[in-house]
Amino acid sequence: MDHVGIVARELKPLVDAFNALGFRVSRPVPLCGMRDGESVSLGQHSAHIVLANFYIEISAPDPGRSDNHLVPYLERFGPGTRIVALTCSNAPTAHAALSKQGLELGELFEASRTVAHGGGATANFRWFPIVGAPELSALTCWVEQLTPELVLHPAGRTAAWTAHSAIEVIASCDEPLVSREQFGNWAKAAGVDRQAPPLIPHRRAGGDEGDSKPTVVDRLLLASSDLERYRRYLEARRMPYTEENDGLWISLPGLPALQLGFIELEER
Repeated sequence: MDHVGIVARELKPLVDAFNALGFRVSRPVPLCGMRDGESVSLGQHSAHIVLANFYIEISAPDPGRSDNHLVPYLERFGPGTRIVALTCSNAPTAHAALSKQGLELGELFEASRTVAHGGGATANFRWFPIVGAPELSALTCWVEQLTPELVLHPAGRTAAWTAHSAIEVIASCDEPLVSREQFGNWAKAAGVDRQAPPLIPHRRAGGDEGDSKPTVVDRLLLASSDLERYRRYLEARRMPYTEENDGLWISLPGLPALQLGFIELEER
């Protein structure tokens, strides 16, 4: 995984929710693409939470921009994890390899954003989406970061005692064994960053047999360098959490379907 995007119709409530949980959230910036050699607005603003090996994008389409590529996902599925960005080592090569697997892919795009912790420097990336995949509840794409050292620079990271790194991105689905094989084939074709967290499919809780629903990323498992300190932080602010398998789990305020898990960072 390169990153996930938590998308809503308004950006500020999401930013406030993550700030309240102790995350460092960058100031929102417009996202831009390239068209005929010129930078053009994508009709979208995003803020970012940077970890050592991953980042969380918090995003919303600009008012009145019904042409933004996130709008169809918001209209169909509502707010939530509506961007699932997989890592690739070379976007053109990955596009060709995945096309040979029979995937219907969109065109290759170039895009950029300003990085606040880089003193206003520009982060550049290339990406391409899957199209025509109704079983996915998010814009699912591959991203090649052209300036990874800027995107994940320590100066922009959340405090490690809140979240140092991402361990797993967990997707609920109807057929986890099928999805696991599919995700594995995609990763082999695209080329993966071994430091990036894997996308792990789990069987969806509840639901009737035969009642097929889109795959949704609904849990992020993160590693804290000082879990007890983070527990005290939550308790001091009377923020509810549950305990499970030596970790803490929190529902994101305003988006109860998205769970954030925290475990102690292992010494390496």
